[in-house]
Amino acid sequence: MKKIIAFGKKLFEYTLSLTLKPWAKLALYIIALTESIFFPLPTDMWLWPMCLAKPSQAIILSLKTALFSVVGALLGYALGLYFAAPLLEWMGSQGPQWVDTLSKIKGSTFELVMIGAISFLPFKIVTITAGVVSAPFSPFILACLIGRIIRFVVPGIGFYFFGEKMDQWLRKNFSLFSTLVGFVIVAYLIFKWFK
Repeated sequence: MKKIIAFGKKLFEYTLSLTLKPWAKLALYIIALTESIFFPLPTDMWLWPMCLAKPSQAIILSLKTALFSVVGALLGYALGLYFAAPLLEWMGSQGPQWVDTLSKIKGSTFELVMIGAISFLPFKIVTITAGVVSAPFSPFILACLIGRIIRFVVPGIGFYFFGEKMDQWLRKNFSLFSTLVGFVIVAYLIFKWFK
């Protein structure tokens, strides 16, 4: 466990050094866009060090990051909506069962997308799956906007006002915070489904 924590700290410090490069903002926006479709690393790994390095730009940086992430979510939705057939064909007989199971959650699109947008669950799975099941678009996009603003802009505001203190708070509490938000939404869904 100590090795993992040490690796995480080294990665954070390395990322912090990259934030001063001229191409850092472009890289951040590309990561935010692609993380919603296929990129394996969370956008926060780039955003937070950049906000820490330049707290005066943290709000604008995090707003743009949230917008690029939502654009990526739209692309992920389109990918699932228009290109799911080959994937389902590849899955064989399990494909229709998978879609049937996922279709049952369409009535909870907003809540489920919010969980994916706020938590550390892979957002790409949420966006593509929403497209596969043709989830209602309005709740999808609204949840993406609200969730990504909570995920990126709220900490950005914290960095703007509190700088280093916000960094320390996030390192200690963000996983707990996102887990609690996810738990509240899941509890609501259970109540809604079994009412």
